[in-house]
Amino acid sequence: MTSERTLLISAICLLPLLGACHPGAFASISISDDARLDHRHECIEIPLSRLEELSGKRNGGSPVIRDRKGCEVPYQTYREYEGQEILVFPVDMYSGKKAVYYLAFGTPSEYETVAFSRHVPERRDDYAYENDLVAGRIYGPSLKKPRTLGSDIWTKSVSEPVIDRRYASGTYHRDSGDGMDCYKVGNTLGGGALAPVGREGNIVLGDNWKEAEHITDGAVRTKARFVHGPFSVDGRDVRLVREMTLDRGTHFIAWENVIEADCDSIDVVLAAVLHDSLEFDCGPGWICFEEKASDSKNPDRDGNIFVGLVMDPGIESSGIRFIDGHAALMARVATGERVSVWTASAWNHAGVKTHEQWRSIVSDFSRAQKSPLRIKIRKL
Repeated sequence: MTSERTLLISAICLLPLLGACHPGAFASISISDDARLDHRHECIEIPLSRLEELSGKRNGGSPVIRDRKGCEVPYQTYREYEGQEILVFPVDMYSGKKAVYYLAFGTPSEYETVAFSRHVPERRDDYAYENDLVAGRIYGPSLKKPRTLGSDIWTKSVSEPVIDRRYASGTYHRDSGDGMDCYKVGNTLGGGALAPVGREGNIVLGDNWKEAEHITDGAVRTKARFVHGPFSVDGRDVRLVREMTLDRGTHFIAWENVIEADCDSIDVVLAAVLHDSLEFDCGPGWICFEEKASDSKNPDRDGNIFVGLVMDPGIESSGIRFIDGHAALMARVATGERVSVWTASAWNHAGVKTHEQWRSIVSDFSRAQKSPLRIKIRKL
């Protein structure tokens, strides 16, 4: 599972390409898109075992990735939770075009960490995350209120990491030049989460994470795993296990959810709370809206926050509802199966200026999830 979409590795061709233009490269990666969308910093994954099949022995080197112009591309390797080791790197391509990258072994450049997350025990067990565009947190076991699956949105106007210095200062509710926490969660799902629905049609907020495991940080991706519950839904114990993935260059946080309960299926919502909303839009499988800074003494000064929700394209949504003060995408999902959703945010003081721009970002992202990138890896 990836932060932007599920990727289709369509083939590994062992036929050599003639006239390879990158000396030392052992493979090329060609990427195309049936949806004909622009892709900026969209990340793809390749199992390291596949690269070893193509390259044979590494001779002590590490992977080096270059684009068509020979420019080195940052990447990251890590082991998935109880899974295989993968390589992930960002792709840039324009609508209707094909991107090609070349793989070699050597000594890659050192890249600064862009995607970062950590447990924050000094702030009542927050788990905070960020990339170059967004930041936020979910709440842990020692925080008494709120108790929720929901996420807190932090605005961010700089590309460098801000989490550690904000917690160290203790003044992150005030903008010191890089953004702030001016968003109110309270007893809601905040900036968005997948949550169960009770038999009376009410949203069950769930509970703060009980267990957290950091998986990776780096130049491309941060990822972590959380266990929530058990908590009660209509007298039935429900447990939620979810993985958070945040890649560089995106407003979208991927949440891969597995709901465990003593039943075959359960009603859920992908929902975010509505505060002082200014604009609202929705489409098949997505919601976006703009609102005033909700936890601010001066919302006109602190600007507007954009929120987006995108449902797993493999899940048939039963429509959009307004429930318990939330905008929600309704669905029924099988227990024990993986359900991917995305939550997104932006700030009108940093990058996204208008609701129309935000609507385009969210609707294009939703459309992209329904048309996986096509990837061909060829031995050179």
